[in-house]
Amino acid sequence: MIERTGTVRFTARHAFTALSRPKLPKMPDLEPALAVLEQHGYLRRLPGPPTTGRGRPPAPVYETNPRVQ
Repeated sequence: MIERTGTVRFTARHAFTALSRPKLPKMPDLEPALAVLEQHGYLRRLPGPPTTGRGRPPAPVYETNPRVQ
C-alpha cells in the first residue's frame, strides 16, 4: 500500500479499512503487523495527542520512512 499509493502518513484505522477482511478481520489483528513494520524501520508511530479520559482514543498515526516512498 505504501509504495503503490505514495502514502506519507496514515492512521491504523485507514490501514485497516484498506486491507482485505479475510486476512485481518479485526483491528487488533493488524497491530502485530504494524509493530513488525515499525521494528524494521518502514514505519514510525507518532506520539498521540493527550487524552482527556472521555470517549475512544484516536487511532495511532504512523509515518512512512522516506526511503520507502
